[in-house]
Amino acid sequence: MATQAKTTIEVKIVYPSAHTPAEKEFPPSATLREVKQFALDTFGLKEGNVDGQQVVFFLYFHHSKLENLDQPLSAIVPEHEHEATFRLAKEVIAG
Repeated sequence: MATQAKTTIEVKIVYPSAHTPAEKEFPPSATLREVKQFALDTFGLKEGNVDGQQVVFFLYFHHSKLENLDQPLSAIVPEHEHEATFRLAKEVIAG
């Protein structure tokens, strides 16, 4: 029996302050940066200076902070998986 190559990955991003997760299908070649930007747009969030403090958001996958946002989804989601859940976390750096 031939295995079928995945064409999309169902991505769910959970943000603690949001009532519902952001969900969208992405191709395996989509970068983590695209996933993060989709989450920021969906939740209406912005990174940058707010009241003299630097506000940044990080994606987590299986309790690991994702540092390299230029890698494709396929680099962290196993080939046999068709869905992935990420967590978006806010970090405030005092100015």
